[in-house]
Amino acid sequence: MGYGFIGLPKNEKDARKAFQEMAGDDGEVNYNGWCDYLERCEVAAGTGLGDLFGAKALELRAAESEKQERDAAEAERLASEAERLAAETKVAEISEAKRLEAERASAEEQEWKRAQAELAEAKEYERLKQVCEEEEEERRLHEEAEASRLEEKNRLIEEAKFNAEEEEQVLVEAKENERTRKQRQEEKEKQLQKAEISRLKEQERLIKEERLKVDAEERLEAK
Repeated sequence: MGYGFIGLPKNEKDARKAFQEMAGDDGEVNYNGWCDYLERCEVAAGTGLGDLFGAKALELRAAESEKQERDAAEAERLASEAERLAAETKVAEISEAKRLEAERASAEEQEWKRAQAELAEAKEYERLKQVCEEEEEERRLHEEAEASRLEEKNRLIEEAKFNAEEEEQVLVEAKENERTRKQRQEEKEKQLQKAEISRLKEQERLIKEERLKVDAEERLEAK
């Protein structure tokens, strides 16, 4: 003891008091705590060394204040940047949500159109089926009527064999009727074939649309 520092304890009581002032939260004295204590004592006593310490302390406090201001400005800038990024993220999320909603609405519209097309196709198929059944029934009745007529004509021909012209006319008429019947039957078969081809093409188109829809949903899920 006796190196000229005001803060150096003169007795055991002063030493205990100085130790309490130097000790940190953990109850121990380190180098920085020891130096800070001596500096405070010199400044409080108004010694020349204390004045130097005080000027240095003011300089340090000014530097610390400037640093705090810079830190505050940087913190404010970072907060502003964070708010900007959050706003941009929110806008991007809203835009993405709108895009997904538009895609969902488009997919629903396509699904509705596909269902309408399938319904129309089913109705058309049923209509053509009914037409074919009606025409088939008409053809059957016509054939029965034609057969009855031919049978009656044949009977009449047998009864009137002496009239060759009449017999020949009846045969020509029968052949013409048969040819007409065959032509009508062929036309009906062609119509049915065309309807079946159209149905198959439409079914293929709908399958392709369904595949495109599934691919779009898979790409959306992958995103």
